[in-house]
Amino acid sequence: MPSRADYERIVAHIAPQLCGLKASRYLRILATSGMRRAELDELRWRDVDFEADTVTIGAEGNTKSGRSRIIPMFANLRAVLEELARESVDNEGLVIGHFDLRYWIAESRRSLDLPAFRAHHSWRKFFVRECLLAGVDAAVTAAYVGHADNGYLIYKTYNVTGKTALTEGAAKINAHVVSVTTIP
Repeated sequence: MPSRADYERIVAHIAPQLCGLKASRYLRILATSGMRRAELDELRWRDVDFEADTVTIGAEGNTKSGRSRIIPMFANLRAVLEELARESVDNEGLVIGHFDLRYWIAESRRSLDLPAFRAHHSWRKFFVRECLLAGVDAAVTAAYVGHADNGYLIYKTYNVTGKTALTEGAAKINAHVVSVTTIP
């Protein structure tokens, strides 16, 4: 799975290339929303509510579960959606439509000397990991990405217990635990 630094390098690498702007925007939406590829492909402008700061995913019934969900419009997601909205000539149509990132990711991996990862689904996993690293509860993260298991799969699949997480956990325990007196 790409790191945050990899993500930033890939976006910077793709965007200035011929036809790369659409690819970079598609990637940015995947990485900042947790949407599945099919969900993004069918996202329509009527599903984007800038006033309420929300995005309805799967309003057309195209989620894996068949149930729609509403997510907050995270700042980075809002930024790319606003870019697209400024250029949109059809406020009822698709936000970005179908796009295949495989060429762009493969080319970026070669040019930037990055390890292999899946072109589309890795960005959903990236989003989940970023949520967890930011301290978002697994159950809330599961709701963002449309998992109905209250976070079980996220707990089971995503390991974010690096040294920083362990150190922060110890600090939380120390702050919470009442001092213990030793008995001679």
